Amino acid sequence: FVDDSFLARPREEIFKFCDMYEDIGLPFWFNTRSENCDAEKLARLKEVGCYRISFGIECGNEEYRQKVLKRKITNSELIERFNVIADSGIAFSINLIIGMPGETRELIMDTIKLIRSSHGYDALTVSTFTPYHGTVLREVAIKNGWLEPTRIPKHTTSRSVLNMPPPYLNADEIEGLMKTVPLYCYFPETEWENLRR
Repeated sequence: FVDDSFLARPREEIFKFCDMYEDIGLPFWFNTRSENCDAEKLARLKEVGCYRISFGIECGNEEYRQKVLKRKITNSELIERFNVIADSGIAFSINLIIGMPGETRELIMDTIKLIRSSHGYDALTVSTFTPYHGTVLREVAIKNGWLEPTRIPKHTTSRSVLNMPPPYLNADEIEGLMKTVPLYCYFPETEWENLRR
């Protein structure tokens, strides 16, 4: 189902969907946010054919996530939610976005540490921040002079269109991190200096 947060709808609507979908019986997958998951919802979704879920984690730094992204969930709450999701038996992947306005390498490393503290996921994707029209973060980028107001972004897999000065990430650093963030998540910290090179 193409929906950025499938489980953001009211609880009773999710269970009504499950009752309706039970007759269809086709396997399905969706995106959602971990804070919208609980064991009861996940068990029912699995019964009616949910075989995979994808979750977005935009930043592992609580202060950035709460102040800039307006996501009020803590890292410990995220880790606990992923434990519940892993226990559900539904396969899941984690989607990361890097290169957001004002993001530094240190913030990316906080995200990596959060991912390393989570378990149960079987895939990890990394995308570049895309400043879509009508979003608050696009306005932040324009206000700070990091994005031309007329610039139209292409896609989350394209090169970053932000022009941020140090200590923030530049387009080359973002591109390099896109390729190596999964390695930082999987390889031991003793290899991190080699990955940075």
